[in-house]
Amino acid sequence: MKNISIFLIFISKLFYITCNSKVRSLVLKRVDSIYYLIKMIIGAVAQLGERSVRNAEVVGSIPIGST
Repeated sequence: MKNISIFLIFISKLFYITCNSKVRSLVLKRVDSIYYLIKMIIGAVAQLGERSVRNAEVVGSIPIGST
């Protein structure tokens, strides 16, 4: 994830140097939206993995102290 952040920062700085202001603002908005989409996908996958592990541990267990 950190490598993606560094890459996107590099790309945005490159466009900042080479483009005029209107093009630059459009490109930076696009880069920000792609970065947000990548974060959302990675977060969703991480939540699915955590949920499946948590359910596997809890299924069928009854605490001894509750009887």
